[in-house]
Amino acid sequence: MDFSINDDRQVQEDLHLWKHFCFFSQKMSLVLLLCLNACFLANAQVEDAVIYGSVINAQDGDSGIYSFTTKEAKLTPVKMATELKAQGGGVYAQGKYYSVHADTRTLHIYDTDTWELLESKPMANLTLDMTFDPTTKEIYGCFIDKGAVLGKLNPSDGTENK
Repeated sequence: MDFSINDDRQVQEDLHLWKHFCFFSQKMSLVLLLCLNACFLANAQVEDAVIYGSVINAQDGDSGIYSFTTKEAKLTPVKMATELKAQGGGVYAQGKYYSVHADTRTLHIYDTDTWELLESKPMANLTLDMTFDPTTKEIYGCFIDKGAVLGKLNPSDGTENK
């Protein structure tokens, strides 16, 4: 009986640590994204850039895709839909929006002209966040597989290549 109590305590402790890791990772991803964006904009001499993001939970608004500019930090709705929540990361790539739903472990692919759901695929491992490299046309992600690992998303089957 002591073994099961200790085992339950260890599971609870692991779950507690995992929640803190996920929260910390999401905050660090946002900080890194904002820092990289600021460096890019500072060097690019851009008059006004448009930045897009997924709002997954809002106290006084709806979930969906929003945009804002570097001149004015006012959120402008692009597509409002609760199913667009990118809890495990979302990324725009070549006319498509790739969204990972952590609750269902599913990759959803949308057409960004119509916002029609094109495909849904199960994922072996969830992501914390994703990004698109326009030079290689690859989608990279921070995948959860016995820890966090960097890999490439294979959109055709929802798997990652490490």
